[in-house]
Amino acid sequence: MKIRKWSAAAAIVIAACLLGGLALSQTAREARGKGAAILKQVLTPRQLRALAQFAKAHREERKEGIEKALEQSEDLEGLVRKFDLTPEQEEELARLGAGRLGQIVPAAEPIMAGESALREALLAETPDEQAIRAASAELARGIGEAVVIAAGAGKEALAVLTPEQIALLDDLRRKSGDDEQEALAKLPQGVDSLLAFYRDVDVSPEQIDGLIKLSGPLEKIFKDQGELRETVFLLKLQAILADPQMQTLMAYHDEQKRAGEARAEEQKQKVLKLWNELGISKSQMDALEALVEARKSEIIPAAESIIEASWLLRDDALAPNPDAARIRDDANSLGDVIGDAAVLGADMIAEARKILSPQQFALVVEFTLAAEAEAHEAVRQAPGEIRKLLDLRAKLDLTPEQRDAVKQLILSEMQKQQRELKRMEAVAGPLF
Repeated sequence: MKIRKWSAAAAIVIAACLLGGLALSQTAREARGKGAAILKQVLTPRQLRALAQFAKAHREERKEGIEKALEQSEDLEGLVRKFDLTPEQEEELARLGAGRLGQIVPAAEPIMAGESALREALLAETPDEQAIRAASAELARGIGEAVVIAAGAGKEALAVLTPEQIALLDDLRRKSGDDEQEALAKLPQGVDSLLAFYRDVDVSPEQIDGLIKLSGPLEKIFKDQGELRETVFLLKLQAILADPQMQTLMAYHDEQKRAGEARAEEQKQKVLKLWNELGISKSQMDALEALVEARKSEIIPAAESIIEASWLLRDDALAPNPDAARIRDDANSLGDVIGDAAVLGADMIAEARKILSPQQFALVVEFTLAAEAEAHEAVRQAPGEIRKLLDLRAKLDLTPEQRDAVKQLILSEMQKQQRELKRMEAVAGPLF
């Protein structure tokens, strides 16, 4: 009976993989075709030519991006393959994580208060530089204290790992650091490309409305593709887990999926509502683009400074023996560059007020406040969500054989992603 059961499960998995692979390939072609058709319905021939020329001019950049994603996936696969946490290590890390859950919200509250204070200072009708810098410093202090706590948790976790496991993490961090520096060096080029894209395609608000209205079928294609991937993966898991384990997993999965889909749909509707009510004109869009173009020589260095200060803070927090005083100094330095950027931001917001009507500006502020409140609520809910995940791990109680099988499944999925990236690189070309 058991042999027949697993033979049937294996047959289902094999069939799903074969059909799934064919369907995903067809889905990619269908999505490409529908995307091109939508653009042809909405854009003028001149705009289509501009879009094609832009895509051709940046083909090497897209190829490099795919190659980088492939390289990162292979690095991560190597980490998963070699890391090999023992059941005892997993248990201890779970215990340490559970013990820190009560610190998350208290550590985050000062950061959230600082974010709100900075937002209020930025949106004041008459921005005050001193108030902006004070709010930036308040935000930085909250970040510093939270990072000190996080660094302590990280040190505890490292104590559970072997020297070989720590070396693997260090190697991945080093490679990630190289990628970050490379990406930062390309930031000015990226900003210039986006601004040039806007000017060359020269899309109107009415055309954006058209793209939104016609995008439904394309969204469905990608949603169906995601559903198919998920179904295939769950069928493979079903061949590894016992029925009670699968039922426990699916109860958690379904709850998380429903909540995630509801949040995504709610956010989509809010964005569409803002766009529809904003009623922005083409001249306003052009004026906002011109504002960014005029200030990009200030925007880019400000962004670079924040990124570099954040990296320094992170790297000191991840040191084997993190120094709390040094972390707080890093946070203060981050606060200084946030203050510089915020002063620039306030100046640009004042200019944007002159471009938008009072009603339009009020809509943007309302949307910003709602997004901030949602983000803060998500932080407050985080401990409960992490607790659910820890409870799920305990309830599943995987055997050593199941743990190894799940690991091999994850590795197989990562290799599949790599094959898809290679296909993307090979077939990349014009849409029309």
